[in-house]
Amino acid sequence: MRKGLRLLVLGISLFIVLVTQLYAAEYTFTTIDYPGAAATYAHGINNSGKIVGAYHNFAPGFTFPKPYGFIYDGSTFTTIDYPSSSLTVASDINNSDQIVGFCVIIGNGAQGFIYNNDEFTSITYPEADETYVYGINNSGEIVGTYFDNANVTYRGFIYDGTTFTTIDYPGAYETHLYDINDSGKIVGIYKSSPSEDTYHGFIYDGTTFTFTTIDYPGADETHLYSINNSGQIVGIYVTSGVPHGFIYDDNAFTTIDYPGANSTEVYGINDSGQIVGIYISGDIKHGFLATPVPVPASLFLLGTGLTGLLSIEWFRKRKKISGLGLTA
Repeated sequence: MRKGLRLLVLGISLFIVLVTQLYAAEYTFTTIDYPGAAATYAHGINNSGKIVGAYHNFAPGFTFPKPYGFIYDGSTFTTIDYPSSSLTVASDINNSDQIVGFCVIIGNGAQGFIYNNDEFTSITYPEADETYVYGINNSGEIVGTYFDNANVTYRGFIYDGTTFTTIDYPGAYETHLYDINDSGKIVGIYKSSPSEDTYHGFIYDGTTFTFTTIDYPGADETHLYSINNSGQIVGIYVTSGVPHGFIYDDNAFTTIDYPGANSTEVYGINDSGQIVGIYISGDIKHGFLATPVPVPASLFLLGTGLTGLLSIEWFRKRKKISGLGLTA
């Protein structure tokens, strides 16, 4: 009797877990396009659902479409344009609405910035010609990439508001850091040599100072772009030249592709599991928001109810057997 009850309860539990996982892999997709823009890129999202990214149009005086940054609060887009720049990209936003990104100043190259309370603060790695800022956590720690002039390569860095610290994947020729969560875990990409075209994803634990490569199985290359405080990681993998989005959770990959799109790239995730990125339909790049479909409460009620009924039935039969002088 006990064995039968255990098997029934185990079966119900497995059913609930399976259905929960199926729901967890489903999303509601919403296109996020800056009004009138030729292309929109959604790069980061905070826990309030505010989204940052970039869009571009053909701007007067430029022979190429000038990208501008933006923040979108769910109803209104606001442009972010670094003064005198030819390009501005908003990369990430934390829960204090601090926005980081990078811009290009003609004659001065690329430099990072933090945008807070309508004010820009430049972030430039010392003596570097190029600095790109990609991620910020809720403590204000910033990660990005700079060009090392002496070694002619790109290297990752973390900046705590006072000190820059270089972080390179061991033995790699090139390292890029894209995001950092509140426990100091950092995600990024590296490649091993100048002749290698393939990038590999990795996670760096700032408390144990350890690096772990994370590559999508069978993919040509893997990029890790964002990590939330639950350790969920999003990024892209490339097969036959086509990028696909993914989420990496509990050591398992799940592909995330915008329905009907030619390709999908995932760049940001918040603590609710909401995901932002871009998809290409035809030749147009669109931003998107993907919100996880919640598991119906009725599913848990069903499982709890069945388990309860089985338990009552088991105790009823056990009592009856015990009354006959038998043991259950």
